[in-house]
Amino acid sequence: MDAETRGVVVDAVSGFIAGAACTLVFQPLDTILVRQQYVGTTTMESAVAVLKRGGNLALWRGATPLIALVPFQNALLMVGYGAGQRWGERHTTPQSAVFVGGCAGGLAQSFVASPFELAKVRRQLFGPPPYDWRLATRGLHATF
Repeated sequence: MDAETRGVVVDAVSGFIAGAACTLVFQPLDTILVRQQYVGTTTMESAVAVLKRGGNLALWRGATPLIALVPFQNALLMVGYGAGQRWGERHTTPQSAVFVGGCAGGLAQSFVASPFELAKVRRQLFGPPPYDWRLATRGLHATF
């Protein structure tokens, strides 16, 4: 395996593991934040409301789309960043290479992330199915 291929594999695996770990650790905070923004209450009031409504597992409501997405999203981000940076090092200045890498990584993952992020927020707000799927999927086309 050549050095560039090895770099891509390392970037992908590192991004995948980091994405999975971050999703599991920080999902409760995201659930509380989304509720807080939607209802307009304090952080503590939002946390208590989430726990009263669904128990401890409610803190991970909406995590399923993220568990399916974030590891791959982070892998794409890291691979895109690495590829963009390597291209930038060959064709631009060293300082510009970091910028090119960041742009490439962000662009690569953005097309994957938007629909899943919308699904996650809708699940956090409206709870688990059954609910009106027309409401849950309204505006999904606008993420592309």
